[in-house]
Amino acid sequence: MNRALQVLALLERFRFMTREQMQKSGLDGSADHVGEVLRGLSRRKLIGVVRPGVAPGIGRLAFVYYLREPGAVLLAEAQRRDLEALTWCASEPQLTHDLAHRLACVDVHRWLVRVFDSALVEFLPYYTMSRVDEGMRHSSRLVIDGKAFVPDALFVVEKQEERFGYVVEVQRAKRSGELREQVAKLAHAVRDGIAARRLGVPAVGVMFVVENQRDLKVIREAASSMSPLRGALFGRTLESLDEANKFTEGWEALA
Repeated sequence: MNRALQVLALLERFRFMTREQMQKSGLDGSADHVGEVLRGLSRRKLIGVVRPGVAPGIGRLAFVYYLREPGAVLLAEAQRRDLEALTWCASEPQLTHDLAHRLACVDVHRWLVRVFDSALVEFLPYYTMSRVDEGMRHSSRLVIDGKAFVPDALFVVEKQEERFGYVVEVQRAKRSGELREQVAKLAHAVRDGIAARRLGVPAVGVMFVVENQRDLKVIREAASSMSPLRGALFGRTLESLDEANKFTEGWEALA
């Protein structure tokens, strides 16, 4: 597969990516060459680009790319796939208010694909993209006490004919009170079987991915009194994701 098609396939799978994330996902070539490929695809309107600009104290943020309909058409033809089975953005996504969070979710998805390989049988991200005028919508939505709760991902893996479900929550720059609230909602989803029914599995585990050890401590303390999460709640930092080659590596039991 040539680099242009590689880019289209990566964006169709992961929804949004920076150039660096694409290269970490197996797109070969130097940064300059990959940048040239991306500019060419953008000029042809096969992909779109979000230019976040400059963030105070951080500097210029990386461009974020996404798949457009003409790119999806080309990819479907090249892979001999049904166009209706592909996802793309019908309009430019408004990601600036939670850009860092969304990109962190992409890193988690990349890691899941790498460590599970063919065992990953279903993946429901926070956002999916649809055609016509529907734009982006939530695909990992759970209903708890009549209210919508949208974790960052739901996924199912299958090993030796057994299916396991997981809920992924990625947190960035959250106050301690907000983290505790998220833990309580997830405990409810596990206790009442809400997440398990959504995924069609007997039970689910919960994975928190956070920025630092302080947040892991807050989550551990919050979960200590929540029996539904005992043996089912695990955490790690974003920084540690690329260090693990197996699903079992790098997780801390939090309950």
